[in-house]
Amino acid sequence: MRAAAGGAGALAALDFANTFTANQNITRDGATAFLDPGRSDAHGSPVNIGAISFNGKDSAGNVETYARIFGTAIDHTAGSEDGRLDFYTVVAGAYADRAYLGAGLFMAGAAGGDPGAGKINATGLHINGTAVKSAVFGAALTKNPLAASSITTQAHGLGAKPDFCLVEMECLTAEHGWSVGDKISWNGSIPNADSNNTRHHQIDFDATSVNLRIGAGAVWHVLHKTSLATNGLTLANWKMTVTPVRFV
Repeated sequence: MRAAAGGAGALAALDFANTFTANQNITRDGATAFLDPGRSDAHGSPVNIGAISFNGKDSAGNVETYARIFGTAIDHTAGSEDGRLDFYTVVAGAYADRAYLGAGLFMAGAAGGDPGAGKINATGLHINGTAVKSAVFGAALTKNPLAASSITTQAHGLGAKPDFCLVEMECLTAEHGWSVGDKISWNGSIPNADSNNTRHHQIDFDATSVNLRIGAGAVWHVLHKTSLATNGLTLANWKMTVTPVRFV
């Protein structure tokens, strides 16, 4: 290890035979001073190329490393080098890696690794000690086109019952002022029925599946896009997508 020298109070080169003690300064007149742990061998990659340790003593008087920062060469290919800082700490007597800083910041154990510049990847988020839940989207059920007297089932893959479903209608053939590709947010949990409550549809779900049930001769109503008049839509002119959502 070396200290970049020049000016008052500068240090000579440091190696394992020398100790950089408290109250010593690394200075350089008119420029930035550098502390440069590193390697000069043909080290390849990925490999640690330098470290700074933070040592102290435990209650029994033993010297312990409480924290350490490694500089790591992830890719040493000339012209496309990648570097990373690795952060290690001791928690409950166990020394382990906790976080890494490459292009982005990512926690140890987070799937997907480095998320890229300006991003953070972690296994969870807490605000003032309370875990913030994440929305997980299951496999969507699609009925294309809609049809009366039908039951459509989709395994959602969430591992537990969803908290709710997002329901969307998409126009396949223009009608009632709606164009092909137009979408309507649809509350599929409430039956859409005639005055006798004999024609309806419903969406239900359990721990494994989402179901769309459409009654015989079902007549659904939609507002005209511009006039707002109520119209019975043609089922074959629309498709429905039901996306289950669970908070974890």
